[in-house]
Amino acid sequence: MDPAKLELLLEQQLKLMQMLMETKVTPPLQPSTSSSTTAPSVDGIANSIAEFHYDPDSNVTFEMWFRRYEDLFKFDFANQDDAWKVRLLLRKLGANELDKYCNLILPLNPRDRSFADTVQTLIQHFGDNSSLFNTRYRCLKLTMNEDDDFLTHVGVVNRECERFRLKSLTEDQFKALILICSLQHQKFSDLRTRLLSRLDQEPKLTLNDIANEYQRLINLQRDTSMVQSGGSSRFEVRAVQQTPRKNKHVPASSSPSHSSSRQQTKATPPAPCWQCGAWHYVRNCPFNQHRCKKCKVIGHRDGFCLTKKTPSQSRNTKKTLPRSRTNSLSLVSSCQSSSPCQRKFITVNINGHSSKLQIDTASDVTILSRKTWIKMGSPNLQHTTQKPRTACGNYLHLLGQMECTVTFRDLAFVGVCYITPADLNLLGLDWFDHLNLADVPLNTICNLVSQPQLRQQPHDLEAYTRNLMTQFSTIFQPGLGRCSAMKATLRLKTGAKPVFRPKRPVPYATLQTVDEELNRLQQQGVITPVSYSAWAAPIVVIKKANGTIRICADFSTGLNAALEQHHYPLPVPADLFTMLNGGRFFAKLDLADAYLQVEVDEASRELLTINTHRGLFQYNRLPFGVKTAPSIFQQLMDTILSGISGVAAYLDDILIVATTLEQLRERTTLVLQRISDNGFRLRLEKCQFYLQSVKYLGFIFDADGRRPDPENIRAIKLMPTPTNVSSLRSFLGLVSYYSAFVPSMHDIRAPLNSLLQKNSSWNWTKQCDAAFCKLKSIISSELLLTHYDPAMPIIVAADASAYGLGAVISHQFPDASEKAVMHAARTLTPAEKKYSQIEKEALALVFAVRRFHKFLYGRRFTLLTDHKPLLAIFGSKSGIPAHSANRLQRWALALLGYDFEIQYRRTQQFGQADALSRLISDQLAAEENTVIASLLAEDHAECYLTTAIRTLPVSAVDIQNASKSDPIIRMTMSYVTNGWPSKKFDGDIKQLYQRRDSLCIVNDCLMFGERVVVPESLRAKVLKQFHLGHPGLDE
Repeated sequence: MDPAKLELLLEQQLKLMQMLMETKVTPPLQPSTSSSTTAPSVDGIANSIAEFHYDPDSNVTFEMWFRRYEDLFKFDFANQDDAWKVRLLLRKLGANELDKYCNLILPLNPRDRSFADTVQTLIQHFGDNSSLFNTRYRCLKLTMNEDDDFLTHVGVVNRECERFRLKSLTEDQFKALILICSLQHQKFSDLRTRLLSRLDQEPKLTLNDIANEYQRLINLQRDTSMVQSGGSSRFEVRAVQQTPRKNKHVPASSSPSHSSSRQQTKATPPAPCWQCGAWHYVRNCPFNQHRCKKCKVIGHRDGFCLTKKTPSQSRNTKKTLPRSRTNSLSLVSSCQSSSPCQRKFITVNINGHSSKLQIDTASDVTILSRKTWIKMGSPNLQHTTQKPRTACGNYLHLLGQMECTVTFRDLAFVGVCYITPADLNLLGLDWFDHLNLADVPLNTICNLVSQPQLRQQPHDLEAYTRNLMTQFSTIFQPGLGRCSAMKATLRLKTGAKPVFRPKRPVPYATLQTVDEELNRLQQQGVITPVSYSAWAAPIVVIKKANGTIRICADFSTGLNAALEQHHYPLPVPADLFTMLNGGRFFAKLDLADAYLQVEVDEASRELLTINTHRGLFQYNRLPFGVKTAPSIFQQLMDTILSGISGVAAYLDDILIVATTLEQLRERTTLVLQRISDNGFRLRLEKCQFYLQSVKYLGFIFDADGRRPDPENIRAIKLMPTPTNVSSLRSFLGLVSYYSAFVPSMHDIRAPLNSLLQKNSSWNWTKQCDAAFCKLKSIISSELLLTHYDPAMPIIVAADASAYGLGAVISHQFPDASEKAVMHAARTLTPAEKKYSQIEKEALALVFAVRRFHKFLYGRRFTLLTDHKPLLAIFGSKSGIPAHSANRLQRWALALLGYDFEIQYRRTQQFGQADALSRLISDQLAAEENTVIASLLAEDHAECYLTTAIRTLPVSAVDIQNASKSDPIIRMTMSYVTNGWPSKKFDGDIKQLYQRRDSLCIVNDCLMFGERVVVPESLRAKVLKQFHLGHPGLDE
């Protein structure tokens, strides 16, 4: 190539490279509109915003959170519209916070609200929930710990002072604040609450206003006490005192002496008030200005007149010591009350025997009944000269007095009690003082008395219990709680179709009561009336023993079959056992109306519609009887209590285990705090804060480890010796049930088999007794028992005889064999022995299910009976039959919450339960079945008898007398009580025999269901009355 051309080419290339370099280095004249490498993007800024989680205890409120990012929304997102900002804001809310916000603004949609309205609503509902007084009080109580940073503490003080609102605080408000803060003693708690409430409503109250309010509250309390003490209710409990009355004629307004002033500074007065008999100081007596109707003198209650005493009585009174428990007696009247829950009982150990006494702080002495004295072995009595009077003024007959050793928890003393033929068991003030119970809440006493003794000073435990009740007072309040953690959701199976059941008729006699109960549920927010629903379940109305009713939905009519199973496992016993093993101290907490504390989401409420005579109502809370409720509730409790060691929830029971008392206290406090934070409430009377052993799923756990519960085989161990062929045949039926597991069983039972041979006379020999005892030992041994395993099929068998109930819970193995987990039995009460046979068999099923509740609730099981008619009542897919007797309806309702399949098994194949019901030990009393005591009240049956004869021209007494002289009815009543023979009947009794399953005895009258059987001698009179309402040619 020519050098000149090459040089020119190189020169041009060099210029081109310079131009490219200038272009690369020189910045553009105008910024790019499409992208920028220096300015952050909108998405980048949005991603830098942290998610908001509401935590008011740590001062994490929405206002504090939004203040941090407010400039981003104001400047960086200025070009964005409101809808975009709202979407970003909601995206930054936590899951719970977003759910709560969406529920709060219903029926509005979040995207339909402006950004400003959204921010304002979030600030309002996720702000500081403390009251202004609470904020100011905490500010005044601020202290700096030794490990705190000084500058950090200065910032905290500055922040709290700003929240104190110093600028808006007037002089009167500051004085009122100091006054309220000074009312720290426990006796001012009620007054403090009321004054705070008034101050919260009227912040500008002056000290003078508060003083006037205080006087108004004191007068209100005094008037309330006067009304309560001066009423004439037949349920009144009043003490008649014979203690001396000091300062007889001194008016209430006169100044007390120096010594009496010193006595009145004590928490408890030295003697009852002489003006009314109550246990308070005379200066606080509500009858200071009351005019007595008898003597017309002002200053004492009616009947406490000083002028009615004779001179000799007055002289005797002067010689009496101020509080002589041996010379001065008083006794509380023990009128029957329809509200037994108002009474408090305590279980103490008297001479080694456990005795349940009613706490009576108005009785100077302790009274025991003759029945209780006999149960103690009839100890020697001493003569007594005491003549106590009842509240009605009548003398109480005494058999004598007894000196005994009394133990209660860690305390023991030698005391004196008085024995009376009356059915009275009262713990008076003499023992009350010895046991140091004056300063302990009665509910706490009743919860702790029956528990094992703790090696710790009683006052320490009691003080801690009182502290818990004060610290967490909200969760022990009556009424329904409301879970704030979640709402229950019910899901239908694919292809499920709505089931709408018609309403069931309500008797006119109970119409008003049902309306009142529906109103009560509506006021509590449990149900809400609706106009339309594709789903509806009928209700079952049950009358309780106290005269009130309970309304329950019968969801077995269709909803339960259509619900998708909530797949969340109940606790496995092995996991619970692992947690309980090694524990030395335990606590048990019980949730009040557990399911009803959980709200149901909007979409599920239509499924929970009930059909009543007043139209349709939807449940807003999770009701009892929904198939998926146990699993839903178990998942909720596990979520709430997660992270706390040594704590497990089994449905509505919470177990707490610890190795030391201090650890137990810490864990109990944590659990109660979680319960309080989530809006639940506990049933205080069923909570047990201190236990040294706990029974669970057939085992006992304590400091020594785990061991089988003797209760599992108690019914077998206490089984009495057979006395006839029938009872022996029942026992051998039980033996045959387990014979597959014992190859030599036939040889062992040979002496007993000989007694069943034809033409063999009954002769119970030593060989028979030895065989019987050995067979009992084998049946109750570990060889024929198995441990509870929820993964295996569960079978519950229950049977009833004329004398008792028997039940057994078993597991079925892959080879179809069955082994028992636990046995149970109890005798029938005299009233229960008069039930019809179908009612006895139904009672046996309820007894079995409730007795094995912990094993069965929330799990599928098979329920066996040898009484076929029960299949239509307890196994009906259409719900509880409306025509069933009320008692059967009530028992069927008790089983609505369980998931079971009922099956019939012939009596010949029912030995495991039949023997337990027939061979009942005398030691097995009816009181053992405390779980279903409320279901066994006879008031209902008497009510139906009264209703049945109300329209008849004869009275109950007429029917009783005529029944005694009617041979057919008398024979039938004997068969109902003692059992029907296997022979067939002819004649008039045949009709009754064919209806034997529905016959029962109420007040010596024979009943067929809810109708009375009229004796032959009264039928003409009854028919004539009926014919008067249907006139015709022939009557």
